[in-house]
Amino acid sequence: MILSIDTCLGASSVAVLDGERVLAVRSEAMTRGHQERIGVLAREAAADAGVAFTDLTRIGVTVGPGSFTGLRVGLAFAKGLATALSIPCVGVNTLESLAYGTKGFVAAVIDARMSQVYIQGFADGVSLMAPDALGLGEAAARLAELYSGGPATLIGSGAPLLSDALGHATVLTPVSRSGRRRPPGRRQARSDPFATSALSARALCDAAHGSSRSMNLRPVGPEASFDLADIHDKAFDRPWTALEFDDLLKSPGAFAVLGEAGEPAEAKGFILCRSIAGEAEILTIAVDPAARRRGWGAALVEIAAGIAAETGSEAMFLEVAADNLAAIALYQTTGFAKVGLRKGYYPHPDGAKDALVMRRALNT
Repeated sequence: MILSIDTCLGASSVAVLDGERVLAVRSEAMTRGHQERIGVLAREAAADAGVAFTDLTRIGVTVGPGSFTGLRVGLAFAKGLATALSIPCVGVNTLESLAYGTKGFVAAVIDARMSQVYIQGFADGVSLMAPDALGLGEAAARLAELYSGGPATLIGSGAPLLSDALGHATVLTPVSRSGRRRPPGRRQARSDPFATSALSARALCDAAHGSSRSMNLRPVGPEASFDLADIHDKAFDRPWTALEFDDLLKSPGAFAVLGEAGEPAEAKGFILCRSIAGEAEILTIAVDPAARRRGWGAALVEIAAGIAAETGSEAMFLEVAADNLAAIALYQTTGFAKVGLRKGYYPHPDGAKDALVMRRALNT
């Protein structure tokens, strides 16, 4: 029995599933107020399905991209409930949930406003690119690069914005998921939260049952030091030792989240943070090179931000090498912005490297 939660797309939506069968859905359109309603909706959905929270075996939650306020609330609620019930919490990329169950070439597109979109391309369910935030022109050019012929579908709140990029494509918005072609000049229909939740629920169900895209995110302590050191060794030229992780995890305010997938579970990545006196810091984040560009980094950052906010932090900081463009792009897409520069911060055989200081607000 699975409880799925989606707070990314202008609504608070909860669904209860038994296997792949959706038993109940509760959803309310909103841009604010998720914190007050998500627990109520979860209880109502469980009652509609005739199940108790203790009957649940997993919790699924969308991990972005999407509304930052909604993301924070959804992740914190899912993690807290999963911890209380001692069951796994599974995260799914919002764009992947939109594209779930589709065939042929599919681009999942979320309107990010300011003439920008979040976008990810798929071919028969296989990701062709990492989730990205692009201007409309860049997104259209990326679609043209990825598309190699055959049926094409644009899906999501931002799909109509790119309909001209693939003129023959079917345009699906949550309110019209049965499929329609967008008439010229027609304004985008308003999103239907129930439809959005149903799409996300089925994707989360698939993930929770161990698809290649599934993510099991769980908090860990010093007992996981060797696992964290092993991933760090694969990801960095100068890895930290298990003893260093053990010491850090025993320090005040420290917490870590481990990401796993598959049966039996295999560690794919982790994030280590510290939250003290109203501020949080990402100490390190690492993803197994074989699992990169699959959304692990963004999922780990988002759930860590939710935990930090839950413990009272109002902002999260990090330091990243100024020439690490991939990491900087990840942090920017998860809400971080540059606030400082530390010259010669990282030692390197070819000369010390500068570090960017980046910050993300947690209570906005």
